[in-house]
Amino acid sequence: MARPIRNCERTKTVRVKKTGGVIYVYEKRVIYDPDKKYDKVLSSRLLGKILPGSDEIVPTRPKRAARSRVPEQTGSSTQPAEKISRRHAGMLDILDFVGKTTGIDSDLRTAITSAESDEPYVADLAVNRILSLVRYWIGTDGSPVNGVEEWQKLHILPEDLSEYICHELFDYAGSTEQLVQMYGKLRAARLGSCDCVAFDSTTRSTYSLYTNHPGARFNPGMNKAHDGLACKKFLVLYSLESGQPLSFEEQPGNVPDVVSIVNCIRRVKWLDLIKPTVVTDNGFYSGGNLIEFLNANMKFMMRIGVSDGRWIREIIDQNLERLMHPDSILDPSATGRGIRISFTHKFTGRWIYNTAQHRKGESYTFERRLYLHLFYDPVQKAEDEKNLTRNLMELKHDIESGMYSSLTPAAQRRAAKAFNLPRRIGGKRNGSLRSLSWKDGVMERALKYCGVFAIITNNARFTPASALSTYRKRNRIESFFARDKGHCDGMNERVHDRDTGRGRLFIQVVTLGYLEFLYGKLRDIREKINSRLASGELDAADIKLHRSLRTWLDNNSLHRILLWFDCIDTISFVRTGTEQYKRLTTCITTETTKRDRLFLHLLGMKVPDWPEDDAVV
Repeated sequence: MARPIRNCERTKTVRVKKTGGVIYVYEKRVIYDPDKKYDKVLSSRLLGKILPGSDEIVPTRPKRAARSRVPEQTGSSTQPAEKISRRHAGMLDILDFVGKTTGIDSDLRTAITSAESDEPYVADLAVNRILSLVRYWIGTDGSPVNGVEEWQKLHILPEDLSEYICHELFDYAGSTEQLVQMYGKLRAARLGSCDCVAFDSTTRSTYSLYTNHPGARFNPGMNKAHDGLACKKFLVLYSLESGQPLSFEEQPGNVPDVVSIVNCIRRVKWLDLIKPTVVTDNGFYSGGNLIEFLNANMKFMMRIGVSDGRWIREIIDQNLERLMHPDSILDPSATGRGIRISFTHKFTGRWIYNTAQHRKGESYTFERRLYLHLFYDPVQKAEDEKNLTRNLMELKHDIESGMYSSLTPAAQRRAAKAFNLPRRIGGKRNGSLRSLSWKDGVMERALKYCGVFAIITNNARFTPASALSTYRKRNRIESFFARDKGHCDGMNERVHDRDTGRGRLFIQVVTLGYLEFLYGKLRDIREKINSRLASGELDAADIKLHRSLRTWLDNNSLHRILLWFDCIDTISFVRTGTEQYKRLTTCITTETTKRDRLFLHLLGMKVPDWPEDDAVV
């Protein structure tokens, strides 16, 4: 029988086990909160610690007494207490602006407050530590956490960090699932209309020593690094309008991409997005995934290949002549062509539940209207023909040199389609061949599809131009994702278990929100500069200044731009302790150029009280 709920204060003893086996004993004064349905901590006092192998509570060392700010009196005169400090202010001021403008800091604080429980972590402390780690990762271009103590000597962070604190932070974020899920939902609500969301994945390795443990769930899998380490898949949902990451998920490294679509659909429904279109690349295409999207009544758009189904190839063959007609040109100033093909296709699925009308596993058929956007790019055609010819000629040379048995199964299947192979080429008499003949029409059929690609969707509102524009936005997101996944020391994770790795991934997603906002702002700044220069409204000095800023942005990466502003220092002098100096604060900030202040103005940031130098770099 459970004990009755008492709505009164009571005292309880809590033991918290730390790394190394040391147990800290706290005496907490709590009261039951009927709304949140758990005990609310009113006060906490550390009683002592229990060392490993012992049951006795040992008192801890008391906190060092704070130094008195009242200066010692010498004779009749009193000297004021002086405190002098210096910090690198420029880059951190920009990152503070990003956190407030995007609402990331506010959403993170709200998510942690909703997930707060009877733990040693307090909401404000956890938020400050996460934001401090985010600023460290961006400021150092993703350096490992073991260098944070040295870096924060001159960079004032919201909370002091250490390598041990970062490990505790990863463990806290990874084990607090409400924090992870509520943050994604708050970001989706703040970004408002998300008509299109991009879904992408990558595979990451881990150096964890516990990856072979059954509870670790890090599977071998494969990644592009081919480093032989255990790995896992990292899946992210992005908003195409803002470029901001909405939510993330992880799965074992040996699970193919096409299996993750079901979880993607559930994730979109949890975020309460209103009828979004999920945009993926051709790595997620399969007939089963199309059925999953259609059964969920969800809009989708994905790149599709010519070889992704006979019915796709038949539709493309029937419309190639129409694609080459001048009416298919999308932009008069360009040579790209595109058409939309509306058709109805019959799908075959299987019931997943037993009902009175059907049994689980039985097949059924249904028809849906789909739209195939077919595109042709002459520039890409020349590149595709070059690559196709080179690959086939290299394959022909390898077979003629007697290397057929060393080819991969995929290369052997490709050779069987392209060449007239001898019957015993793969047997014991496998040797060199004088010449290898081509099959009739192979090269002509392959070259026919060069420069042609297709996008399939069930959203009728897309035209060929808008579908291509939307998919190019997704490609831009993919390029950012490919670049940013190496940030935050994230390509090879050094974590002890799966939950710690999940917490690390969550903080990396928060960091990606900062980076994507800054990348978008850099694009906007370049567009504003080009617009002002083209308007003809600037005088000679402003034209020189804008051109100087554009050249500087084109020649520097985001990290180098932030490092440039990191050179701005603020030196503070504080005097207290006498009637003459009740409190005197003086700040000296190093100078900035006109180009720096123009950049901050175009960034949308209120220019801080930084002195200005007349020089233009």
